[in-house]
Amino acid sequence: MGHSWVKKTIFDDKTFQKLSPESIKGRWYRTVKYKRLKQVGNPLGSSMVEGRYHTTAEDSVLYLSDSPALCMSESTKIFQTVEIKDSAWYTATFKVKLSHVLNLTDPKILKRLSITPADLVQPRPGGYNLTQRIATKARTTGFEAILVQTARPGLSGNNLVVFLEVVANTKGIVAVAS
Repeated sequence: MGHSWVKKTIFDDKTFQKLSPESIKGRWYRTVKYKRLKQVGNPLGSSMVEGRYHTTAEDSVLYLSDSPALCMSESTKIFQTVEIKDSAWYTATFKVKLSHVLNLTDPKILKRLSITPADLVQPRPGGYNLTQRIATKARTTGFEAILVQTARPGLSGNNLVVFLEVVANTKGIVAVAS
């Protein structure tokens, strides 16, 4: 028996192809444990653990944040295995220039998909099923990334979920010296 909260939304190619993509240009940030410094641009961890916008099978994903502070908070809230002090973490800066981004902070886009902001951030039984379905459909219909509000309680700001296999040949994301 299903739960009443389960979204019955069917995401099809036609719906996603009608969504207006946005361009994103600017600096975005990613924080990793300092011992993983050389892997800051590598989505290796995504193949080991499912995330809000990827499965382990769809693992070529980089999660970036719009500020170093948000990025650090996102990372340290997830990885409590390293003492939270700046010397244990490294925040890299990425120059991003993408032209086909699905903006899930736009109320019009959410309405077209029949979802609410709460649907994207509320942990519920079933885990990340809804958000992973959205990401799968976005990447298979050619979106390079998804712009979303942080899902962490008490934090504000946006995250950019970049599908590296879609942007691999566009050079739309480049690490720069921090």
